Amino acid sequence: MKKLLLAAALVLGTAFLTTLWAQTKGGSTQTKKELKTMTGKLLKMPWSKSHESYCAGGSDYFVLEVADQRHILQTKSKKIWSSLTQNANKTVTLKGYAEDKRIEPNPMEQAPIGPDGKVATIVCPVFVVQGLE
Repeated sequence: MKKLLLAAALVLGTAFLTTLWAQTKGGSTQTKKELKTMTGKLLKMPWSKSHESYCAGGSDYFVLEVADQRHILQTKSKKIWSSLTQNANKTVTLKGYAEDKRIEPNPMEQAPIGPDGKVATIVCPVFVVQGLE
């Protein structure tokens, strides 16, 4: 009986610590993303020393302008990147999901400074593009 209780405590403790670790590292225990569509003007932006450019990853990037809001776009697909490039400056409908991108400070790189004069972890809302409609 003691071994069964010890095993149960070990399993529950491991699950709790795994969840806690994922949350503190910016991960998520949620595996399913809510897909949605957004329509707006697709803009290709050059690198600049701006918060938006920093969040996008420090090189040319895309934003979707919807009304008065700009959404930073991300994708890992070369095919989707190519489609975005071909449709720059056009009105497009994108399919994807929103997520928060966490950028941990690297002491060897430049980073935005907060009002307290320190570099902190930056959380950027991005739209991960899964396709164009």
